[in-house]
Amino acid sequence: MFAMIDNLIEEIVSHCSLRRPEALDKIFDNLPSSEYQYITLELLEKISVFLQNDTDSLAWFCGYMASEINCSEDSHQPNLQLPLYQKSSSFQVCSHS
Repeated sequence: MFAMIDNLIEEIVSHCSLRRPEALDKIFDNLPSSEYQYITLELLEKISVFLQNDTDSLAWFCGYMASEINCSEDSHQPNLQLPLYQKSSSFQVCSHS
């Protein structure tokens, strides 16, 4: 599992540097649901370490993650949310039209 996480981190960091949100969508949408919470927390922690010297990419990634949390339309797995960030009735669903 650690090799899988390391490979995912490399992919995610590369996609962040190249500003590829669709590629990140594919990665996060295809995480195994049984391990989603653990993998997501592990990935976020390690990605922030890898991107700490590239503040532009780190800021872009934070914006990407914030839009994923606040916009249910982008998620192909609407029942899987990032831990600790539960939607409340005060959030509006994004509309990309």
